[in-house]
Amino acid sequence: MNILLMGDAGISSEEEIMRTYNLERMDILKVGHHGSVTSSSKKFLDIIEQSLALISVGLNNRFNHPHPKVIDRLNQKVSSIYKTSVNGSVRIVLNPEIEVYTCY
Repeated sequence: MNILLMGDAGISSEEEIMRTYNLERMDILKVGHHGSVTSSSKKFLDIIEQSLALISVGLNNRFNHPHPKVIDRLNQKVSSIYKTSVNGSVRIVLNPEIEVYTCY
């Protein structure tokens, strides 16, 4: 099971990570910088091949995160997107399979 937690990383950090590490397929991606347009580049998403994305973001936030372009890029690459603004807290159980529970 591979999980990548990007914190507040933007595209420049993604580029450094791609240069430094041999990233394998990620089962779960915690999207960087609350889904800002300055995160989750197409090149980065192509390399990590995630299947599930988590976005930590507040409802009606003043920055309008996550950005629609990021959501579009994620929709092309992942099977499921969970946003805390919509799904509330997210609990992930890593048994042999990934189980996701939301708290709204």
